[in-house]
Amino acid sequence: MTLKALPFVMSVIVSLSLSACAVPGGDQTLSASPSLSDRFSPQLDSHPQTLLLAPHETGLSERQQQAIAAFVAQWRDNGGGLMTVEAASTGVPGAYETSAGALSALEIAGLGRHQMRLIGYDGGGAVDAPVRISYEHATVRRVDCAALVGNLSISASNEPPDNFGCALNANMAAQLVNPHDLLNPRTQDPTDAARRLFELDLYRKGAVTSSAKDAQASGAISKVVP
Repeated sequence: MTLKALPFVMSVIVSLSLSACAVPGGDQTLSASPSLSDRFSPQLDSHPQTLLLAPHETGLSERQQQAIAAFVAQWRDNGGGLMTVEAASTGVPGAYETSAGALSALEIAGLGRHQMRLIGYDGGGAVDAPVRISYEHATVRRVDCAALVGNLSISASNEPPDNFGCALNANMAAQLVNPHDLLNPRTQDPTDAARRLFELDLYRKGAVTSSAKDAQASGAISKVVP
C-alpha cells in the first residue's frame, strides 16, 4: 500500500465505524426529561365548605346572620370563589325567605352578584330541609420531598434524581397565599388617578415629590443616658 492510498483507506474505516453505530435498535438519543418547572409542579385539591341554615318563614335569625358573616370571613381568607346558595325546591316552608335573606346577607358582607348563585335541590320530602351555603376551598397538595431521596451515589443512567425539582416547587407552594393564583392571575386594582395627577403637578412645579421624613424611621443611634 502506498502512502497516497493511506488517507483513503482511513476514511473508509471511519465511515464503516460510524455506520455500525447507527444500526437499528442502537438509538443512543437521550430521553427527553421534563423541565424543572414541570416536575412536582404544585397541584390543587378542592374541599367543599358548607354552612347549613334552618329555614324560617320570617327570614334569617340573628344567629344565622352572624354565622354567615363568619362564613364569609373564612371564605375571603381561603381565596374567595363562587358562593352557592341551595334551597329545597318544594315542600319546605321558609326555604324561599331564608335563601333570599342569605343572598342579601352575602351581598352586605361584600360579595358581588357574579360571586354568588341560587339553585334548587331535591329535599327528599323533608319539611325541614336546610338552606345550604357552600364554596370550594382550594388547597395546594404537598409533596414529601425527603421520602423521594434515593441513593445519589450510584446512577446507571444520565437521568436526574427522583427528587430533582421537588424542593423548589415545594417552597413555591408553601409561599402561596391564594392557591387560585395557580389557575389564573388576579385582576389588578384600579389606579389612583387623582394621586398620580397630584404628584405630576408637583414634579412640573419643581417641588419635592418624596414623602416627608419620619423621625421614627431614622437610622441614627440613640444616645444612652449615663
